[in-house]
Amino acid sequence: MTPTSFLNSHQQQLAKDMAKEMERGHFLRHLVDDQENIPSVKAEDLKKHSIYLEERAYLAVVFLNRKENTEIIQRYLQDRFENSIFFIHSEQEAFLLTNVKREAFSDQKEAVSLFYHCALQLRGGIGCSDVHHHVSHLPKAFAEAVRDFDAGFYQVPAQELPRESHVREVETGIMRASVKLMDG
Repeated sequence: MTPTSFLNSHQQQLAKDMAKEMERGHFLRHLVDDQENIPSVKAEDLKKHSIYLEERAYLAVVFLNRKENTEIIQRYLQDRFENSIFFIHSEQEAFLLTNVKREAFSDQKEAVSLFYHCALQLRGGIGCSDVHHHVSHLPKAFAEAVRDFDAGFYQVPAQELPRESHVREVETGIMRASVKLMDG
């Protein structure tokens, strides 16, 4: 094999891998965004998109799409979770799908509470689904995670959200200017 042909085959493999990754991301985003119009998710659908989530004990997690958040969550996954898949849903949100390892927790609710403990270190909060046991519940798991994230989002302190703190500064400036106009 010549260096040129090796490079071409390597580039072709990279292109195939990128196409597969894009297709998997599109499939997962579709599950998040269009939950009402999805028939039933089957194990074959997941395998087709290179998603190796097992039917037993899995959950979905949503968090703000920041590199440091992903790194923090990865540390929490060690030894207790497997088959973990991170994917970017939008510029603001990232998701994690993961199986709970057998015997990792005495109660599966502990798996969910571990992510809430993790949230104390994240910028922007976290949303977590219940633990599910069948891939047909995958859209439901995503919906639960999003609902949980949205419920907790407004409880995040303003200093955690740069845009929110900027808006408050602008509002404060407007209020001060209004008071000066009224007094003066």
